[in-house]
Amino acid sequence: NTSLWDEKFLDTLTEAERTDFCVHAVVADKRSYERYKEEIVPGLQTADKACLVALKRRYAFSFDVDAAIHTMPYTKPTLILAGRQDTCVGYEDQWRLVTDYPRATFSVLDTAGHNLHLEQPTLFNALVEDWLWRTESAV
Repeated sequence: NTSLWDEKFLDTLTEAERTDFCVHAVVADKRSYERYKEEIVPGLQTADKACLVALKRRYAFSFDVDAAIHTMPYTKPTLILAGRQDTCVGYEDQWRLVTDYPRATFSVLDTAGHNLHLEQPTLFNALVEDWLWRTESAV
């Protein structure tokens, strides 16, 4: 949704910076770009390229993850977050996890994509803080 893009700010970026940032951006403004530069770019620059190529060829586990979880649900506090406009992972497939995680909070954040922590920081932080509190309080 380019209506959430600050075109004036984006025009200050080089073509490569704009392309790399905007490929997954739902909210594209100075604040989210600065965090992208600090939090996402270093990981992309130091990533194991050979591993990423191998993952693209076969992005699967060597066992049936769903079957393993169904046999023994995870009963500790869990947080499942998804961006409503995430074009990489999406949110719909995550919903089927909820039944196998009886202590899960499941939240889909609107106006957020793959980098939802950059685009919806207030909601993201509140949900993570709640999960941390629940984790520390869990018996």
